[in-house]
Amino acid sequence: MTTDYLSANTFIERYQFAPFPGVTFNNFEVKEWIFELLRQIGTDVSSTLIDNKVDVSNGRAKLPSGIQELQSIVENETMYPLREIFGSQKFTDLTYRLYRGYIYTDFDNGTIIVTYVGNPLDEEGNPLVPNEQYYISAVDAYIRYKMAMKAYVQKKISLNEVEIFRTSSDYYMITARASNKEISPRKQFAFAKIRNRF
Repeated sequence: MTTDYLSANTFIERYQFAPFPGVTFNNFEVKEWIFELLRQIGTDVSSTLIDNKVDVSNGRAKLPSGIQELQSIVENETMYPLREIFGSQKFTDLTYRLYRGYIYTDFDNGTIIVTYVGNPLDEEGNPLVPNEQYYISAVDAYIRYKMAMKAYVQKKISLNEVEIFRTSSDYYMITARASNKEISPRKQFAFAKIRNRF
């Protein structure tokens, strides 16, 4: 099990100057790209049980980033669990509803504890990447691919150039996935290429 991690800030600093002139990105985008990649890799190495205190203001709170599976939500003062309601059900005591990245509660202000399986986070809520070469290479390649997509949308590069970045990203993602399995990364990539032909 990996215990050594790199913060998203490490990757943000690397890409402070985008490799494509005139294409800008913000730190939030890079963090979201890292979360996306870690979800796609989907290994136990990149998942852990997390308790996160979240402030509720005006009856809503932002869901933490990097959630793979929500376990529970409890009210911080009493430690009573909140019950999820769906659709047009009315709010009652200690209930919540999830909608578009927010938690809506039956109380206006307070603190809740959200327990979930997700990517490890640093103190600032940034994703942590396992400090293993397969993962570092996969994150680097995925960030370059996402930047290439932005450059393509802004008509700075061609679709063929984007495909080069996508292929590189796919290769490193597969090697990161395979790094904890018995099948070698090269064989996994070869199988993926064969599968994509059909």
